[in-house]
Order: sequence, then C-alpha cells, then structure tokens
Amino acid sequence: MRVDREADVDPGSPFTWDEVGFGLALALTGFLMLRPGIGRRLLRRLRTQRIEPPLLVDLEPAFAQELEQLLQQKRRRRLAASVSELRVVEVCACGDPRCASFYVIPRFILRWRWPGQGETLDFGAAYGTITVDVVDHEIVSVEVLDREVLLRALNTVREPLSRNR
Repeated sequence: MRVDREADVDPGSPFTWDEVGFGLALALTGFLMLRPGIGRRLLRRLRTQRIEPPLLVDLEPAFAQELEQLLQQKRRRRLAASVSELRVVEVCACGDPRCASFYVIPRFILRWRWPGQGETLDFGAAYGTITVDVVDHEIVSVEVLDREVLLRALNTVREPLSRNR
C-alpha cells in the first residue's frame, strides 16, 4: 500500500505530521524530566554510568608523539596540533588480533559524516600500519595494525568505553 505524505496533511495546516510527531516526543520528554523523581533518576543514572573517554597522550604517549610527527611530515600541522586533544571514544571491534584502531568520534556519527567528505592519510610508519581518517580537517579515526603496546593500552579501556554506548 502506497502512502501519500501530502494527502495526510491538512491543506490549511502549517504543520506536517513529522513536525507534530516531533513536538509530541519533545513534550513527552519534557514531561518526564519535570516529573518528580523519574527524570532526575534517569539523568543521574546516565551520568554515573558514562566515563570520560581517555586522551590518547595519556593512554599511549609514545604513539601519540609518533602520530604527531607523521602528520607534521605530511605537512598537516593543524592535524598534528590536534593530536594532544584526541580522545579514544571507541575501540575497533573488528576482531582482528593485530588491530589497534580506534575512533575519536562515535562510529555512528562517522558513518553519517564520512560519505563524500572523508579522506584517508596513509603513513610510512617505522613498523606496522598507520592510517588516519579525516573529515572537515578533523581526525575522526586512527587505523593501526601490528602495534602491540597500543593494543594492550586500548584493551585496558575497551570494556569501560563499551558501557558508554
């Protein structure tokens, strides 16, 4: 059965059904937040379970320094300067035992931002493989293979970060 979205809208109405649905969802959310106890308990629970993603420089300083140098060699000074602020938001879950890749933004946002806008920088690292994915002059993920020290460091935060999803 084909649904004609234009037929569902009253010609005299300034609103579409999508806008009405969004408004109702927003009103319900506001109602729950103002109800004594319900919204506050929900917010408190969300705040206590979420951890702050660690900085790459705190997790593995030697790798962060190498990444910064590789970016400077490629004349990507702006990206190199951002390495000290990179947070490991998600760890790659591909299952490859050599993979030490991580995301600087949530994967679902990366899937939305990447198409048509992304660029991959490939580096000739001293050992292993390092590529950096960039969108709008911002590092969004770092793909790394064969870096045991980084892999061990990422494994220490893999479980706590998975609870943030």
